[in-house]
Amino acid sequence: MESVTRERRKPSHGVLSGDSADVYFRRAEEILAGLNDAQRAAASAVRGPVAILAGAGTGKTTTIKNALRFLPERLSVQLYAFNTEAANQLKAAIRELEARGDRAYGGVRAGTFHSVGFYAVQRKLGLSKEQLKVEDSKCRK
Repeated sequence: MESVTRERRKPSHGVLSGDSADVYFRRAEEILAGLNDAQRAAASAVRGPVAILAGAGTGKTTTIKNALRFLPERLSVQLYAFNTEAANQLKAAIRELEARGDRAYGGVRAGTFHSVGFYAVQRKLGLSKEQLKVEDSKCRK
């Protein structure tokens, strides 16, 4: 992968609009510091959907956290995880980024595939969580 510092193109989506390209690339170098080549490629992929698939302990959450720092502040982002533990790790990473105070991450949502889907249905129908719950006795077995 070609290094971010060699590319020297300011992104067209205006991550740091108004700032000089040098400021942008210094920030990019800071964001990508400590990541391996595959993590750098994923963290700097700021266009379109990105899927990060890797084994346990390979740095997926770290990569995603650094990728979020590249994105425009007002962008809506959905992070999906396969289980609750992974979803909680993503939520903790978002809180950690917010605690830094350099920008807001209010447009970023993280959860399991099921919880994000449940939230979307709930919002679309305008119902509360309690209204959408189904009693176990009413479910097919």
